[in-house]
Amino acid sequence: ISSAATAILVSHLLANQLSVSDANRLDAIKNTHLPGRFQIIQDRCPFIFDVAHNEAAALMLAERCAQTQPLGKTYAVFSLLDDKDCRAIVK
Repeated sequence: ISSAATAILVSHLLANQLSVSDANRLDAIKNTHLPGRFQIIQDRCPFIFDVAHNEAAALMLAERCAQTQPLGKTYAVFSLLDDKDCRAIVK
């Protein structure tokens, strides 16, 4: 639930860059499945979801993202639980 709330908040904060309706948000919540590793959802622009929760997983995510060929800007949403090593993951 907190991840969905974060996604909704981000869609509101990026309203000037992304046109997302309430119907889009509802559809996304109903149809999103997060297997955990580099899930790509193709829409008007691709969305990449990953639950990298440690330094090794974050490194793998960074390497895979570097291999993508994005057109235009890239936005990232990041959150972390208190028990994780934030410095190592962000590094």
